[in-house]
Amino acid sequence: METIRDMSWMRQLLYGKVLEKFSFGSFSVVSLELEHEKHGFKDPYRYRILFFPKNDSKPVLAMNMESTILGTHNLTEHAGNNHRNFGPVEESFGYQDFKSWALERAQEEITD
Repeated sequence: METIRDMSWMRQLLYGKVLEKFSFGSFSVVSLELEHEKHGFKDPYRYRILFFPKNDSKPVLAMNMESTILGTHNLTEHAGNNHRNFGPVEESFGYQDFKSWALERAQEEITD
């Protein structure tokens, strides 16, 4: 798999709140909670889960709960140079709901 082109993950690892670190198949995973604006950056993500191949420092997949300009949230995915939008979710869609969706979706994308 190709490294994601959205390089904001580096800043997010530095400034975001790490919720979990775990393994998923042959990948190391970091789950983040991000504030919309912190340290002068406007971050479009509420939650983001990054998938790193073992022994690699760059993620190949990011599953996101992304804010829209209207203040709602969409579920999105970054893989390589591709950005996919899976549509809106309710404000009540919490981290556990997001994580369940993200891991199910990642299973479809990642092949061991």
